[in-house]
Amino acid sequence: PLSQIAAPRGALSRLRLSVAATALAAALSGCSGAATSSQTSIMDTGRISTRTIDPSYAVAAEDRKPTEQGAGAKVTDDHLRKAAELAIKSGQHHGAVAHLSKLADKYPQDRSVAYNLARHLRYLGKLPAAEKTLNDALATNPHDQLLRLEMAKLKIADGEARSAIAILEKLRAELPKDPAVLQALGVSYDRTKRHTDAQAVYAEAMQLGRPSAALLNNDGLSRMMSGDLDGAIQQLRRASSAPGSTPQVRQNLALALSLKGDSKEARRVAVESLPQDKAEKALSVYGDIAKSQDAWSLAKGR
Repeated sequence: PLSQIAAPRGALSRLRLSVAATALAAALSGCSGAATSSQTSIMDTGRISTRTIDPSYAVAAEDRKPTEQGAGAKVTDDHLRKAAELAIKSGQHHGAVAHLSKLADKYPQDRSVAYNLARHLRYLGKLPAAEKTLNDALATNPHDQLLRLEMAKLKIADGEARSAIAILEKLRAELPKDPAVLQALGVSYDRTKRHTDAQAVYAEAMQLGRPSAALLNNDGLSRMMSGDLDGAIQQLRRASSAPGSTPQVRQNLALALSLKGDSKEARRVAVESLPQDKAEKALSVYGDIAKSQDAWSLAKGR
């Protein structure tokens, strides 16, 4: 692992922080419509269908925007639910929280509302509010799998990966073929430096259907953190053309290529995914990390 490679602390610390933050963002992001824990989301992944309890797994936000109500329009429960749904689907997190909060006040027993409210509060970084929402919902639904999965994601976001592992390993026993559970567990393992375990569960998730960009990205970042640059580059190349790929995924590929010493391709990838000025700044940071030649010559051979 990187922590055992002799190299300047600052460079490797910057790498670990960058990789960990990106892994979390990729694994736990996503927008989709509301669903209760009894529902199963079936995602067409290109080769086979992947079943998961998580409606946000590997789902890209829709391009449409929520419609505006006319001045003085009466806001009914139906309007609120439709407005919340459209805000969720279009990635409007603040709007989703506003609508879902009103629904949660009126229907505190609605698990679907509680789940979606907690998820979007987490997206906005409002972790205490998200945790309160989940604790209230779990008080009356302690075995709800989707609420528990969201609690695990919240624990990861709050830097409590070990607590997340305790939740996710139980969920994995109940749902051994749920890719969303496996992916979140992999992120938790990576956060506790259990990179081999993380890569094993990512591999399990990949066997369940065509892997999303987020899943491939997290596997690539895990390999990068464990010193397997060749494996990281291979997975990040796949992630760059997989469903749901983002400029951040291609930036991660540029970082891996820089660490490998392929500055020419790293520049091409960075410039393709970022405006010129931002690409140059990113390449400068990647170059500083890549200057740890002794560290990365060891990493390449691991």
